[in-house]
Amino acid sequence: MFTITCTADLTRVAGTLPAPFAEVIKRELDNLLLMLDSERSTSQFRIDSVGYRIVCLEHMESEDNLATVSLVKPFYQIEYVELFEVCKILFYRILLMHDNECFTIALSPKETQNAGLEAWLSEQCEQGRNEA
Repeated sequence: MFTITCTADLTRVAGTLPAPFAEVIKRELDNLLLMLDSERSTSQFRIDSVGYRIVCLEHMESEDNLATVSLVKPFYQIEYVELFEVCKILFYRILLMHDNECFTIALSPKETQNAGLEAWLSEQCEQGRNEA
């Protein structure tokens, strides 16, 4: 698992990731910077300074790491889970709401986590479609 809090973080890891995953992370970071109306140099602005972060899950993330972002049962703080496609690859976007002032966006390519978490993520997406 790795955390993205600024453009320098993305630059540091982008070359080690599949291009679609790097693109997903870039879009999330760009959207947050736009939402936060960062007039300062975006290369220096840190989203964690205002209570936000992007967490990227690596293949078969350990239970200990998943627990640090509440991605283990009973799945507290999960606001929503969505599934989206980029370059024919499916990704989960999980929003964890810690309080009204800060949140974490967790990103994971589909079918890269343990079976229990994958089943739960899929169920949340299906439940969301049924409620819409």
